[in-house]
Amino acid sequence: MTKSASHLVLDDETTGAFNVIYASKIGIKEGNAVDDDVPIFYSPEDVDMIEHLCEAALDIKDGDGSKTNRKPVVKLVLLGDNTIVHRFILAFSAFQRLDPNLHASVHINVYLVPSQGNNDLARWLAMSDSWYQRHVFAAFSGGLNLTPTFEPQDPIPTGIAQELKVKDLLPVQKLQDLLQDYTRMANQEVQVCVFECQCWTQNGSIIPSERRKKSEDPDMIIPFITSAQIGLLVDMEVFKTRIREFENWWLTMKDVLTHDSFPSTLMPYRPKELIVHTNLEDKEKEELNQKHAAAEEGKSPSKKYTSLLFTNVPGYVSDSVVVETLDSLDSVDDGIKSIMQNPNFQNSPLQSNLKMHLREWSGITKQKLDSKNLKSSFFDETPCDSLLRSLKNDLKKDTIKTVRKVSIEGPKRLNADGKEIQESFGVMLDGVVHGPFTKVILSPMYLADQQTVVKMPIMT
Repeated sequence: MTKSASHLVLDDETTGAFNVIYASKIGIKEGNAVDDDVPIFYSPEDVDMIEHLCEAALDIKDGDGSKTNRKPVVKLVLLGDNTIVHRFILAFSAFQRLDPNLHASVHINVYLVPSQGNNDLARWLAMSDSWYQRHVFAAFSGGLNLTPTFEPQDPIPTGIAQELKVKDLLPVQKLQDLLQDYTRMANQEVQVCVFECQCWTQNGSIIPSERRKKSEDPDMIIPFITSAQIGLLVDMEVFKTRIREFENWWLTMKDVLTHDSFPSTLMPYRPKELIVHTNLEDKEKEELNQKHAAAEEGKSPSKKYTSLLFTNVPGYVSDSVVVETLDSLDSVDDGIKSIMQNPNFQNSPLQSNLKMHLREWSGITKQKLDSKNLKSSFFDETPCDSLLRSLKNDLKKDTIKTVRKVSIEGPKRLNADGKEIQESFGVMLDGVVHGPFTKVILSPMYLADQQTVVKMPIMT
């Protein structure tokens, strides 16, 4: 992390606890973040850094030594993948609530620079803005590891060095120039909507009951900005993170599915059995109808899902199975092209709603994941390839719905002792897994006035 009076670079070198899987290891700070009643996840260090930069910007004076009357601009550069964006949105949302006066006194500009790994928001910007695609995404999205440098063994004569301008020819210098050009030349502000995940846990809130206004309030709130996922892809991310300690960091979906430890860890796969409400305004009526129907049919209102994806960018940008194929022209098959051309998959982070993409527990996907392993057979297509193809086909089915507020909860069961318990599940927000939770509600995040949606300004 580097800083100046009005410039912050949050990059992969400073991810710290944000690369771990469970949100309980991310800093939780109790305070005024959400009306003193519900804790909100954020790193106090990151919020302090933003506050420091804003306060320093307010101290900047004009050339004559007088205090400027203009609202100072604070430039924040995010360099990395989805986890970096998630880390920042936690701090940014908390900063807005903890110190609204300081936030209102400055103008914050966020500059998004992708690095190796998935950055859904940067990919959407590149698809929507050709200037950003050419000057930022194409240059940085492949990672910054392949920037060779050299140190000449023999000194170069001054005249030759000046003529060749060796330093200016190095790739790393060109990238630095592009980064400076981006922060200087970008003049379009894209207001991206921020969402929140209200969460309920088995253990309840860390806030004492006497301080909570309502017993039904969530135990915690976690902001997110591009996607929320539940199911197989979340479990695969947990598995991937565990084996990263011993193996290569960058693992594809196929690497995970064919890993020696995958069958013993996740197979046969247990699908997520969940109760999903997509129209909370009529929830009471919906719940009544579901209970009535369940009583008549003698079954639970819950359904089994392979995965659920809620995203405010196109589904093919957020879905891990599909996004791996987008960077390779050779692997973008007709199935992926049909997904990209389907208007139902289109969505914009400028809107305060989410697209819901479901993979129900059925068909070839169920058949493959319900087995003991994905070992190769005598057929031309391996079980792993067949599963990946089936997951892509499942995403294309007509299960896409636009939602503004959605509730997901686990069904209640009786354990061996006859005690009623509620099943829990993990949620992956912007590529970071949180949980387990018994219930979550996804919706736009509002400021204290409960009318204004929180937005993050990204420059292009």
